[in-house]
Amino acid sequence: MAKDGTMRGNKAGNYNRAGRGVQKTLIEKVNDGTVRNLPTLDTPHLVGNDMPTVESYMESEQHQGIEFRAGEIQQATWKWLRERRCDGFINPMLVNQYAMHLARWIQCEEAISKYGFLSKHPTTSQAMKSPYTQTSIDYSKQAVIVWGQIYQIVQEKCSEPWSGPTPQDDVMEQLLSQKS
Repeated sequence: MAKDGTMRGNKAGNYNRAGRGVQKTLIEKVNDGTVRNLPTLDTPHLVGNDMPTVESYMESEQHQGIEFRAGEIQQATWKWLRERRCDGFINPMLVNQYAMHLARWIQCEEAISKYGFLSKHPTTSQAMKSPYTQTSIDYSKQAVIVWGQIYQIVQEKCSEPWSGPTPQDDVMEQLLSQKS
């Protein structure tokens, strides 16, 4: 329906399955035989470099002496990418972003566990929702978006079949293993 209230165009609405179809992953193209020239990664300059170094801001001491685990998450993600031989296709800053968002999300969840879901309003002293809950949701969304970008590149560029856990699957285990 148009803004003026008249019905125009297709009366049945949008067609089902209209638009661009889902692209096949590289491994599906190889199995179908539709790809001839496989993308290769020229890695002689990477010999001896297992993963990028952890930046200092990813391991800096946090307020109240809380351990910041971004460096640990970054190393686990690079290890996972290297096992799939896709580490050369991923921008290191993308992995750093993912690690930072995930580490901040873990910090927010720890704060919620420590202080609870409610806090005191600064002016009215009434109970209100803890600001850590919304911050946790925001960091979680950001981490999922960045992980989606990383995972999409792995799906498109990985020429070997693989299965098993991903660093994203292990997030809750990291959260639960934290010391209070």
